[in-house]
Amino acid sequence: MKTPPSRRPKRALAPPFVTTVSALVLGLGLGGCGSNIETPSTPGTCPAGAVSLGASCSDEGLGCASGTFDCAGFDIGATCQGGVWHENDDISTCNPPPPSCDGPSALGDSCWEPGVTCPWGTDACGNELFLTCADDGVLVSDGLPACACPEVMQGDACSAVGAWCTVGQDDCGQDITASCTTGGYALSTVGSCNPPPPDDCFHWVDEASCNAAGYCNWYVPGCADEPGPNLAAPGCFTAWPCASDADCLEGRTCQDTGFNPCYNDVCEACWSAITLCLP
Repeated sequence: MKTPPSRRPKRALAPPFVTTVSALVLGLGLGGCGSNIETPSTPGTCPAGAVSLGASCSDEGLGCASGTFDCAGFDIGATCQGGVWHENDDISTCNPPPPSCDGPSALGDSCWEPGVTCPWGTDACGNELFLTCADDGVLVSDGLPACACPEVMQGDACSAVGAWCTVGQDDCGQDITASCTTGGYALSTVGSCNPPPPDDCFHWVDEASCNAAGYCNWYVPGCADEPGPNLAAPGCFTAWPCASDADCLEGRTCQDTGFNPCYNDVCEACWSAITLCLP
């Protein structure tokens, strides 16, 4: 009887191979197929360099560098929360502020350094005006204008927007002031005067500047089918009717005309008589 051949036993995997694979798995921080876990070599310590935001982590509450920096150059950092690296909120207040005087300054503009003075423009006498940064971070005027400006006329160019000066007095002895607006000087008086000052509102050629002058109205033509006279075109006139040619300037005369009293208002009329200084 033949002796059956014996089976050769299987060879075990070489220990060096098993050790190498285990070390590779630990070294790469691979926790499974497709996972990306950044595990510190020692619990409670951060991986070398910055962590990968959004990657998985295993040391809950651990804070590490994120590789994202604030305006002062400090790393904002990241925290392991819920098994994921989350970037910390940027609570820095060091964003570079604008210059104290960034170009032409206007009254009421914001500023960031109290006590700093900024160029404002020139007054009617040619004097340089300045604004000061107040404690509440707003540019304010140092005081009243330096001089009177008797030669200033309605609509004259100016640069210190928000500044004002005294032009003179009206027929009632009230001070007439000239305020610098973006469209030029706007002349006005305090209260009403009878007789009123001459009508110089025609210097304003747009509705916004006209209404901002303080004593002018923007009138538009009334209904075309009215039998009476009518404005030929929209224009700027004093808020009160003229009484005679003496109220008018530059060759204009006080004339009967018509306008739309319901312009920019809620009413049903479309024509009303008025006397205005017309060319």
